Amino acid sequence: MNDRSPRAQKQRRSTHPPLSAFGRDGHRKYLTRAETHRFLASAQRRPLPVHLFCWFIAATGCRISEALSITPKSLDFEAKLAIVESLKKRRTGIYRAIPLPANLLEALSQWIEKDEFSSDDRLWPWSRMTAYRRIKEVMEAANIIGLWATPKGLRHGFGVRAVQSSVPLHLVQRWLGHADMKTTAIYAAAMGPEEREIASRIWLHEEQGSDMPPEEETEDESMEWNAPDAALQQDAENGTPGFPFRKISALRWVKRLMTQLTTIPAC
Repeated sequence: MNDRSPRAQKQRRSTHPPLSAFGRDGHRKYLTRAETHRFLASAQRRPLPVHLFCWFIAATGCRISEALSITPKSLDFEAKLAIVESLKKRRTGIYRAIPLPANLLEALSQWIEKDEFSSDDRLWPWSRMTAYRRIKEVMEAANIIGLWATPKGLRHGFGVRAVQSSVPLHLVQRWLGHADMKTTAIYAAAMGPEEREIASRIWLHEEQGSDMPPEEETEDESMEWNAPDAALQQDAENGTPGFPFRKISALRWVKRLMTQLTTIPAC
């Protein structure tokens, strides 16, 4: 069968996992905000080139190979941008601009000046495997372990943070260099603090068995809820046989019950 035939291409696509922020086993692929903070704190204890490389990857979400291609002329200090060549494209020479934090730009500027880089020198003249090991070492020191403890986990974490910070998807797509918006949209599936806050409204307190602490019952409320017992006692005293409520008493209690129910929060 021709490998380029539509059937062969469809079969290859069917073997690939669907685009998702979670792996086949259900575990997330991205670093959380807390893990990213720990990663950057751990990177600060490393040599300056390693620290700045880890910071650059976390702040831009770029791929390892893209970060390794950065030179001093890739940094626009006036506009506060990094100009990154997008490597996963059908052709070369496609660049994207990614905003950089002012303090990261300042640290890079001082390092470039101190080490006397020329405009075409790569800031990190490592192999891809060396760069991968540097990031893994920093993650291990920060006790970040799991499917997401990879350079790609930092990239996914950047995308998740951007979406949860209400950055428009088309900007996230541009910064990450995605060709298809569907790839960027996977980060919207990650649970953010806002979604967790909404979910917390339906959680039950373990010790109370309800989502709201029990309120103290007033005397009037107690009388309302005890209306059936009062009605039974009154009817018994009147000697009404059969159905234990007089008609007027039953209607009165139902009306009171309906009034009380309208004050109960909806589940």
